Amino acid sequence: MGGKILVTARTPHDVSSRVSLNAYEDIWRYDADSLAGLFDRCAVEMSAVDEAYGIVCALLTRVEQAAASKSFLFDTREGKRIEVGDNVPQGYFNASSVLDAIGIKYRTDKCSMMHNYLDKYTFFLEKFRTQPIRLLELGVFNGSSVRMWQEYFPRAEIFGVDIEASCRQYEDERIHIIQADLSDASQVSMLREIHPRIIVDDASHIVSHQLLALFTLFDVLPRGGVYILEDLETSLNPELFEDTYRDCPLDAYEVCARIARIAARKVPDDDSIYADHVNRIGMETELVSITKGSVILIKR
Repeated sequence: MGGKILVTARTPHDVSSRVSLNAYEDIWRYDADSLAGLFDRCAVEMSAVDEAYGIVCALLTRVEQAAASKSFLFDTREGKRIEVGDNVPQGYFNASSVLDAIGIKYRTDKCSMMHNYLDKYTFFLEKFRTQPIRLLELGVFNGSSVRMWQEYFPRAEIFGVDIEASCRQYEDERIHIIQADLSDASQVSMLREIHPRIIVDDASHIVSHQLLALFTLFDVLPRGGVYILEDLETSLNPELFEDTYRDCPLDAYEVCARIARIAARKVPDDDSIYADHVNRIGMETELVSITKGSVILIKR
C-alpha cells in the first residue's frame, strides 16, 4: 500500500525498440487494457508521452489492496486478448521438441526464447539424429550451438568454423573447431573436404559471405543433405542493419527465392548475375522452406 511503480512502454513502431528486440520472435504483448489490468486499484500520479520515440510513461501508486482479477495477454499471432490460463491456440510448430529443450539448456539464440528456429529444424533434422553424420556450422561465437548439436546428434562429428582463434576453447569429444575467414574463397573451399550431411550458416550474416558459402559448399552435400541459411533479416531490414551487410548486387534472400523458382519450374532459366550458381543449385534442390528468419534447402 502506498508503493509506487514507474511503467514505461514502447510501441512496436519505434525503431529503437525493434533494434533491441530484433533477435526475438514477438508472440506476446501487453495491450493498453491488459497493462492497466496488472495495476488494478492504482492511482496515476503522472503520465507522459514522447511522440518522437513512441514511449509512454506513467507513475502509479497503490491506493488499496487489489482484488483477485482475471489477467490477459495480447497474442500477436491470434490478434486478440487471451485470458491467462486458457488453452492458447497452437500452431503447427508449437509442440516443444527435444532439440529446442537442448537449445534452451545451452542458451543458443536459435531456441524458442529468441529466434525460435529449432522446432522448425526438428522437422527436417530428426531423421538424422542417431546416424553417424557430419554437421558443419559456420560461426561458433560462444560455443552454445556446437554443444547443442553434440548432444542432439550423439553419433555425429560436429565441425564449427570461426574467424576467432579463441573459439578453439569449445573443442570437445566430437566437436572440431576450424579457424577460417569465411570471406576468403580458398579457405571456404577447403571446408568441402569435411563432406557434411548438414550445413548451418550462422556466421557473419554478411551477404557476400553467405553467398560464397552457399555457392561453394552446397554441391558437396549428399542426396537428402540439408543446408540452413540463418538470419536473413540482414538482407531484408535496412532500418535495423547497416548497408555493410548488403554488399552484393542481390541479397541472400533474393538468391534463395530464385533458387526456389528454379526448383519449382524444373528449368534452369535464371538470368541474374549469379545465374550459373542459381541454376545449378536450383536444379539440385528437392525442397526450399522459407521460415521466419531462415531458409532451409534439401539436396535432391
